[in-house]
Amino acid sequence: MPKNDGIYMICVILTWMPNIAFSGSVNEFEMVSRSKALHSLQIKPTAEHHGQAAALHNKSMIAPITRRIASEQGGMCTRVVNAEALPTYTWFSKLEVRQQAQVNPGNTARLRAAVDRYMKGDNLTVVFLGGSITAGQGAVDGKAFPFWAEEIMTQSLGSQSKVHNGAIPGTLSSYMSVCHNMHCPKEADIVFLDYTLNDPLTISMDNPVRRPFERLIRKLLSYPRKPAVILVHAFKWFDLEELGVYWKSCERDFHDFALYYSLSELSVKAAAWHLMRKGEAGYQVDRTRGDHSGQIQPAIDASLRDKVFFWDVIHPDGRTGHKFMGEISAQVVLDAHAGLKVTPLTDQERTVVNEPLPPPMLRNNWESASDKCFIGPVFVKAILEHPQWEYKNEGLSFRPKFGYIADQPNARMKISVNTTSATGHKEKMVTVELSYLRSYVNMGQAQVECVEGCTCDPSILDGHTTDKTSLLNLLEFKVTQHDRCIISITVLKETSSGKHKVKIAGIMVSEEGGGEGVHNHMAIDMLMEGVSSNVSKGTAFDINAWAKSTGRRLNGLDSFYEELPYDVPGPGSAHE
Repeated sequence: MPKNDGIYMICVILTWMPNIAFSGSVNEFEMVSRSKALHSLQIKPTAEHHGQAAALHNKSMIAPITRRIASEQGGMCTRVVNAEALPTYTWFSKLEVRQQAQVNPGNTARLRAAVDRYMKGDNLTVVFLGGSITAGQGAVDGKAFPFWAEEIMTQSLGSQSKVHNGAIPGTLSSYMSVCHNMHCPKEADIVFLDYTLNDPLTISMDNPVRRPFERLIRKLLSYPRKPAVILVHAFKWFDLEELGVYWKSCERDFHDFALYYSLSELSVKAAAWHLMRKGEAGYQVDRTRGDHSGQIQPAIDASLRDKVFFWDVIHPDGRTGHKFMGEISAQVVLDAHAGLKVTPLTDQERTVVNEPLPPPMLRNNWESASDKCFIGPVFVKAILEHPQWEYKNEGLSFRPKFGYIADQPNARMKISVNTTSATGHKEKMVTVELSYLRSYVNMGQAQVECVEGCTCDPSILDGHTTDKTSLLNLLEFKVTQHDRCIISITVLKETSSGKHKVKIAGIMVSEEGGGEGVHNHMAIDMLMEGVSSNVSKGTAFDINAWAKSTGRRLNGLDSFYEELPYDVPGPGSAHE
């Protein structure tokens, strides 16, 4: 090693192995090792610090790894890799493959701050938000990828780390941008976002599809604990026009947001595409595991199980693709944990965490400071008065159907919401969606009108249908902007069923003047069940808690849930 008066900085990948302990800063580096220690370190001098460098060089080392980091980042190790063995978990992927998924580290200050709090005795709340993949579609006899990540983090970090899966199938990021408050707990420390395959491809960036995604990022970054937001880019090999198209997703557009906000990114295709092309076991894409109807074929499943990556043409298989996505998600957290044992959190990083967000990347795309989605217990807080209306559950205890119900003409309820938009265009109206029950039994009509602050054209809500179904629907109407918009709902004498029952379950407000609503009554119905259940009442929606309370899980065919016996576990557990 050349002589130098300064301390030597480590600027290559460090691999964290079992029974190796680090304490203090780099110039107080201590290591306790078995016969196998760290991979070889390349030591590089820096003039910024003075102290003991020789102690680093004299530690036990073995053969070097090939991937090295050539740059320094604020005087810290730029990359530390956790390669520890876990007590009972068997890795599906190789460490080097998991590292290839980390295509953009971003600014890691928030991630390191979150893990640092955990290391000092605080809880670590890791949240996953997305659509059907995150919710567990394809995880028929395996786990949804957030729960693979949970198993790994629990074995490595301990029980103080917990996973909250707020995903709902069949949703876009525009839905989550409006209803994030119903899905993401305020105590979130790390948030993984998975919308690369959900949001449609667009020609330009500044449009009604990409704008909500940026607002969602900004809202999550502004949560109380300043969480790290990490983009997870799923990949779809199968396409109607051509197989294995590398670029055909929103990943490139989302990458620009990641660069602008210094977010970390995980890419399935960056790590797995070449393995898919080669047909390696676990990554095979010559066919899906499920057949065209989403069913296992017993005669050939032995040749597919644990070999093919996808369950169907979109969703990964629970034993391979989902496991891979869980592993790359957990790895980035474990690496941060290992890195903090080498280089403690700095005051500079703490300052970065608390810095204000930059202006929006897209023109005037400011996030709303007020909540826009009110379902279940949260809806109760938006009610001003409700004489002759009763808030009650018409469903079963494990599958609740809460809402405000009235069955007498002239019964009136008032709701207060903030309809202002932070994106400008104050002269444009926003979209309000009222969630109501539409059924073939005893349903009546109600008049909906704006009575204070805001204005709107009166609307008629008709809850009666001749179809033999009972589902939540959305009544959409345009409203002027006001910070205290009072909307009244009055039961009418007129009725097409001979009865007058009206049930209101919630209300949502669009974020942008001239913008559209969420247009997803199925998601609202599922959300209402989840936040009102005995398992998750009073907290944000969690897909696993919802599945356990309702006795349902995703089936192998589509984005809906199938009925299962009540004692069947949710998508966080294996279904053999």
